[in-house]
Amino acid sequence: MGSFSSLDTSLRQFRYKGNAFTVMDSDLLSVLYPYNNGFVTDLKIHKNEIYADESWVVYSKDGKTLITCLKKEELINYKVKEGTLAICDYAFWICGNLREIVIPDSVQAIGKEAFWGCNSLSSIKLPCQLEVIQEKTFWGCRSLTYIIMPESLKRIEERAFEFCDHLHFMFVAQNIEFVAPNAFESDKYMPLNIIVPNLTDNYYLKLLNGLEVKIKTIEDFHKEQDLLKQRNKKLIPERWSEIIAFFVCTLVGLGIMFLINLLKGCM
Repeated sequence: MGSFSSLDTSLRQFRYKGNAFTVMDSDLLSVLYPYNNGFVTDLKIHKNEIYADESWVVYSKDGKTLITCLKKEELINYKVKEGTLAICDYAFWICGNLREIVIPDSVQAIGKEAFWGCNSLSSIKLPCQLEVIQEKTFWGCRSLTYIIMPESLKRIEERAFEFCDHLHFMFVAQNIEFVAPNAFESDKYMPLNIIVPNLTDNYYLKLLNGLEVKIKTIEDFHKEQDLLKQRNKKLIPERWSEIIAFFVCTLVGLGIMFLINLLKGCM
């Protein structure tokens, strides 16, 4: 567990890629974020009300709220503590080296921009009680390739996955009620596949109307994956046979050239 008394000096005017953490006095921790070419204090907490774990991730004293991460560039893999109920706004803001995070099912809420700019994060499974993905929660997570939504999810808010350029698969559940029109805006290199339980009543077609996505059922998705696996199994032997044939032809060619040169030398 981290001691905030030892951080008083290192946190004073400390900045990392646009956001800052400052100890306003000996007892108060303030978290600042950029706003309109300046900084705004989004959070002020008395140090007696919080603690930092071994990764310098800050929690409320009762451990129910994850507040922020102090040493952002050092965080690569992280497991949120069991019993955490909420992850605050901006909690992992620009943790650019964060590749993997495990969120326990005790978490019921994740704040806006919580994973903003986590451009090394490749996949994530959201907790089973989460009902809303807030605005810009995963903005700029450019390495994110797939995400699994819980059955409880009801809303995906504005620009939640904007600039997630490599997001390819998203599994959504039965209870989804609203998806913002610009939730997935991006310079995508490949289309986003929304995997839904079924298409019997056109509910998902209406819900996702106007979004640049491909909608597939879970059944169709599994069929495609099975076909892809079978195709890859066939391709591997074919490629090996091509490689072997190339080497055989090369060796035969070299042998013929050797014989020709040998005969010329004998004449």
